Amino acid sequence: MLLTVVRIIYASARVSLKRDLLYIKDTVMLIAFNITILVVQFAFFSFIYGNVPTINYVSFNDMMFLLATQQIIEIFYYSFFFPSFVAMNSLVVEGKFDYFLVLPKNRQLLLNLWELDLKELFGIIFPIFLLAKYSSFGSIKTVGLYFILVLVGLGIRTFFGMLIRNLTIAVVKVLSLQNLESVLFGYASLPYVIYKGIFKLVFMLIIPVGIVANLAYGHILRNNNYIVLIGVLLLIALYILSEFTFKGFLKLYQSGGG
Repeated sequence: MLLTVVRIIYASARVSLKRDLLYIKDTVMLIAFNITILVVQFAFFSFIYGNVPTINYVSFNDMMFLLATQQIIEIFYYSFFFPSFVAMNSLVVEGKFDYFLVLPKNRQLLLNLWELDLKELFGIIFPIFLLAKYSSFGSIKTVGLYFILVLVGLGIRTFFGMLIRNLTIAVVKVLSLQNLESVLFGYASLPYVIYKGIFKLVFMLIIPVGIVANLAYGHILRNNNYIVLIGVLLLIALYILSEFTFKGFLKLYQSGGG
C-alpha cells in the first residue's frame, strides 16, 4: 500500500514538473510574483516597525519570523491543497462532480496529487532565507518543533479552506469567497498580541487568521503553550466540521445525470 502511494506521488510530481517546464514562462512569472509579494511585505513591516517601535514587545526579528512562517504555510497550501479545491469547484460548475464521487474512498488525496502545483514550491527559498537571517532556533529540537507547528498551522489553513470548498457542492460558485479567504490570510503574519476583545475571538477562532503562523511564533519566541492548545483543538474541530459539512452538502447536490 505504501509503495503504491509513493509511486502515485512520484508520478504526480513528474506530471506536475513536466507541466511547469512546458509553461516555463508562467513558472518564472510566478516566482517573480512571490518575490515581489515578499519584498512588499518586508517593506511594509519595516515601515510599521519604524513608526511603531514597540507593539507589545514584538521586535523586528519577531515580525520577520512571522512573515517567513506565514509565507511557508501559504506556499505549501497553494502547492498541495488549493489547486484541488479549485478543481473541485470546476467539476461542480461543469456538471462533472459525479466523476469525483465514483472515485475510491481516498478520492481527495488522488485529486490533490493530480492537481499538484510544484512551481509554488520554488518560492520557499526566500522565506527560509528570512528565517535563517532573522531567527535563531538554537537547537535541532527547536527546528523539529517549528516544523510540527507549521504543519498544525497548515492543517488549520487547509481545513478552513475545505469548509469554503464544501460550499461549492451546495451553491456552485464560491470563487469570491476563496478570493476573500486569500486576502484575509495574507494578514496571518501579524502577531496575535494585536488582537483585542471581540477581534481576538473572530480572528483567532472563527476565522483563524491570527493562529496559523502564530503557533510557532507564540510557542517558540514567547513561550506561550496556551496558543498551541488552542491551535490543536481548532485543528481537530475544523477537521470534524469539514467532514460533517461535506457529507451534509452532498445531500443537497443535484447530480448532473438527473
